[in-house]
Amino acid sequence: LSGTGPTVANIVWTYGEGTRPLSVIIDLVAGSGSSGSLTTDGGATSGSIPLPAPFSGAYTLTTTATYRTLGVPSTTISKFAGVL
Repeated sequence: LSGTGPTVANIVWTYGEGTRPLSVIIDLVAGSGSSGSLTTDGGATSGSIPLPAPFSGAYTLTTTATYRTLGVPSTTISKFAGVL
């Protein structure tokens, strides 16, 4: 988290072997109720999520990645929990 003005969560991620997604949505929800979202294309490996207020403590990141394999779309949803 950063910022003396608006709060921003800077996120960096990597991809494993295989096809990259067409798009990625990353939702951040803090235990305090603060939340924000980032939507980007599958070529990105970093981004910033604007938040309405700073937070500390528990949070959950949910990633939604959309792929197209042999013309067929599919979506993968993953959840990650952490503590600041």
